[in-house]
Amino acid sequence: MTLSERISPSSIGTRRVLGWQSAPRAAIAALPAHKRLRIGAAWRFRMEQEHLAVGHFARLVYELAATGAEPVVLALLTRAASDEVRHFAICRDYAALFVDEVLPERLEGSARPVPRPHLARREQALLEVVETCCVSETLTGLYFTEMLARTTDPFARSLVESLLEDELHHGRVGWTHLTNACREGWGKPVVEAHLLELFERAVGSVLTLSASRREGDDLSMEALAWLGNDTGARIYREGLRDMLLPGLAAVGLDVGALREAAHTRGWLP
Repeated sequence: MTLSERISPSSIGTRRVLGWQSAPRAAIAALPAHKRLRIGAAWRFRMEQEHLAVGHFARLVYELAATGAEPVVLALLTRAASDEVRHFAICRDYAALFVDEVLPERLEGSARPVPRPHLARREQALLEVVETCCVSETLTGLYFTEMLARTTDPFARSLVESLLEDELHHGRVGWTHLTNACREGWGKPVVEAHLLELFERAVGSVLTLSASRREGDDLSMEALAWLGNDTGARIYREGLRDMLLPGLAAVGLDVGALREAAHTRGWLP
């Protein structure tokens, strides 16, 4: 039984149960070793990131509960912490199908907050929610949407759909909290003052890494839930242009300086 199967739906309220008996083991074995290991490495990296997100979301719940937030925001963020436990297990089990090693079932560590001692506690928490949910989780949702469009194996499609469902909720909770903070008047100035800093980390760092590790498309790998770095970079650029900048403007933020910086840095298509 896989790790993700041992985390039962009744224990953390999972939305979808995957039938691991139908995993594409024959198709994976038929891949050349370098392709198989590359897909495994990608899912292992995602496994590690999902684990880091568990503690991060739990801490966000603590901070927002301490400083005040809408009940729906607290409920969705609390659910997100459990989602990330399930995501860790799913990514771990899928990566294990590709790599020639036993992957750990437990990891240590949590994402650390960016220290901003000059800000009030609720302002610090808001910036973390914006970076984590509005930016990173929204872009991850777009990434999985593109991955789903290219994945042809039925089991792999079900796996991507399972992750995508949760990522969309994780993005929405951020936009809800940001909208509330801007409507109340205190959120707009602090977010505008830190927009470029947030995007340097959440977008700029990813695009810089992608540029140093160019990777084209590969249909045989994409069929099993994989995207090359070139496609990933395109998704980030188009997501910034078509979703993030318009979304931030829609809640009343001035994104002129961020748009100009994004053009200068080559973040936009």
